[in-house]
Amino acid sequence: MKNISVPEFKPCRRAMCFIDGENIAIGYKRMLDNNPDLVSKDSVIYKKDVLAWNRIGIIPYSGQYEFDFIRSYYYTSTGSGQVEEIENALLDISIFSGKYSHLYFHPVVFEKKNRNRNSKGVDIQIAIDILSHTYKDNLDFVFLFTGDADYIPIVEEVYSSGKRVIIGSFSDGFSPKLRKKADGVINLDYEFFTKSS
Repeated sequence: MKNISVPEFKPCRRAMCFIDGENIAIGYKRMLDNNPDLVSKDSVIYKKDVLAWNRIGIIPYSGQYEFDFIRSYYYTSTGSGQVEEIENALLDISIFSGKYSHLYFHPVVFEKKNRNRNSKGVDIQIAIDILSHTYKDNLDFVFLFTGDADYIPIVEEVYSSGKRVIIGSFSDGFSPKLRKKADGVINLDYEFFTKSS
């Protein structure tokens, strides 16, 4: 009798990504300012307080599941007349590298009335979208990219619906309370930076 090799089976779970673009852009800048030994990777696209992402994608969370990524939202706000420019930039960026590199951002860009303030519209829209997709049972996993503790009540509500949450953030500015709530963590430090020689 021949030995037959059976590939390891990983259950597939529906997932959606929700990126707090303002938080990620501010966190990216803070990492550079606070860590002089870090160098941004050449593939990172950055626009102050609006956009920061590795244009070739990040390495996806590799837990015990395979994922069917349904959609990936990138939320941010920008000054008057720049909304279309930011939307177009986001449409060309893949969220993940490797087998999920086909997943591009669905931009949700608000126009800022005051250039010096972050838009509360971003946080509110992220909360609405996460809860809406959770209650409609459109997903099994929420991938939330932020370090902001303001999202803890949203994460707890997602949990109460039997869903799981993976959080992606930079180490600097990642709320310890939010980190403790995560089922898994994606450390963005390794995706955006290298150490200077």
